[in-house]
Amino acid sequence: MNCLPLKSLFLVCVAASAGCLGTRAEQRVSAGMTGAEVRRVLGEPYSQSRSVKGGVPVEVWLFREVQTKGEGRKVLVDSAVTLREGRVLEVGAFKETPVEDAAVPAAVVLGGR
Repeated sequence: MNCLPLKSLFLVCVAASAGCLGTRAEQRVSAGMTGAEVRRVLGEPYSQSRSVKGGVPVEVWLFREVQTKGEGRKVLVDSAVTLREGRVLEVGAFKETPVEDAAVPAAVVLGGR
C-alpha cells in the first residue's frame, strides 16, 4: 500500500493548522484583480492610504484576521493589498500581534462580522 498520499495530506493539514498557508488575503487575492473584486472576497478594508511606490501612485488597503499558530496561540495578522490604477499590484502579510496584546474591535477582523 502506498502511504505517500496520506503523508502528503497530513503535512498539508499540519501546515494549515500552523498558519503556514498564508492569510485569507494571500489565498484569495491575486495580482490584476480589481478593487471591487478584492472587496467582494475580503470585505471592506479597515484602513486605506495613498502613497508612491517606485514613482507610481498606489493605494494600500489593510485587512485584519485572527489566525491560530502553533500550540493554539492566536495572533492578529494584518495584510496589505497594494493597488495601482484600481488593480492589485501585490498582497502580503506584514504584521502579527498576539491576540492578548491587541485591542481591536471584532468588526475590523475578517470573519468578525
